[in-house]
Amino acid sequence: MCSSDLYSSTPAYRPVLEMHGFGDIHPKLRAMSRRGQWQEMADAFPDELVSELALVGAPEEVGPELVRRYRGVARRVSLNLGPEATPATHRALLRAVRRAATG
Repeated sequence: MCSSDLYSSTPAYRPVLEMHGFGDIHPKLRAMSRRGQWQEMADAFPDELVSELALVGAPEEVGPELVRRYRGVARRVSLNLGPEATPATHRALLRAVRRAATG
């Protein structure tokens, strides 16, 4: 199961989906979650929404975008780089964020 699947199927998040113009997918994804159709949910989750909700890319791309999106909005962020991310990837992202925040 992908975190976006659970996220999109939870009733409390329907307003978030609506805010991004994807409220219409909520009933379908919610029904799929109740049937345990996790892979099908991942396939039905629009790539455009993933791009809207998540930052995807190399650390050099994600760092500046993270600063751009959240500067002045959030005081803290929590990052999930996934289990395959190496310590070097974590360090590279932190460097990219620092560079973008100070440059």
